[in-house]
Amino acid sequence: MSEPPFLNPTMTTGDLPSLGESYGALELGTLFSTMLYGVVVIQCYNYYQARFKDAWILCMLVSIL
Repeated sequence: MSEPPFLNPTMTTGDLPSLGESYGALELGTLFSTMLYGVVVIQCYNYYQARFKDAWILCMLVSIL
C-alpha cells in the first residue's frame, strides 16, 4: 500500500492537482454561503428585536442555531 501524497517527501509542486477547474465552484460556494449567513444573522436580529414571549427553550434554540 502506498503512502498518501501529503506524506511523500519526494513530491514536487508539479505533482499537485490544479485548481483551475474547481476554483470557480469554490468561489461561488463561498459567495452563496456568505449570503446565506447574512440572511440568518438578519433573521436572528429581527427575532430578538421583536421581543416575542416565546418559551425559553425556543429562544435558546434560536441562539444556538
